[in-house]
Amino acid sequence: MAIRQLVLGNILENCGFFFDETAKEGVVIDPGDECHKITKALEKYGFKVTAILLTHGHFDHIGAANELKAKTGAKIFVHKSDARMIEDPEANGSLLFRGEKISVKADGFLSEGDIVKTGNLELAVIHTPGHTKGSICLVSGKAIFTGDTLFCGGVGRTDLPSASYEDIMHSIKDKLFKYPDGTRIYPGHGYESTIGNEKILY
Repeated sequence: MAIRQLVLGNILENCGFFFDETAKEGVVIDPGDECHKITKALEKYGFKVTAILLTHGHFDHIGAANELKAKTGAKIFVHKSDARMIEDPEANGSLLFRGEKISVKADGFLSEGDIVKTGNLELAVIHTPGHTKGSICLVSGKAIFTGDTLFCGGVGRTDLPSASYEDIMHSIKDKLFKYPDGTRIYPGHGYESTIGNEKILY
């Protein structure tokens, strides 16, 4: 199992690469911008993209999804509660914050407990509403891609439409903090951390 992250765009979003080095297959998580950098990284890592997974529907996490799908043929997946958001430039924030219309259509939906298989690896889906209604995290072994739910030293914004502080704290404390302290988190922005480090703050 290999995990890499690539920082993209003006908002410095972390695009995740989760792949099986033996089977040469993997997924791309949150291709937010600058598809040319993503494809260059894929050439370097040398794996076939079997799926494009979106942790939530904001523009800085979906901006390169259409182009990446066109280049790789991989299908796009998101939680159903954020399906309208990724299609609507006003809802996903692209119209306001980037002055452009980003609209992405999902090929399929992810729900709590779903398993995404790629090569000989698996990612389990955790529904973690709070930052958005359809926010998800993706866990494999002692690694979790936390999107904008849990950061190193903070949590995702809850002052945006469809967000809820109560919901995000429930998601973090009742779902993410049940994992061992040594579990490494790979957030949507900023640095990596561990569950144990973040428990100290909450």
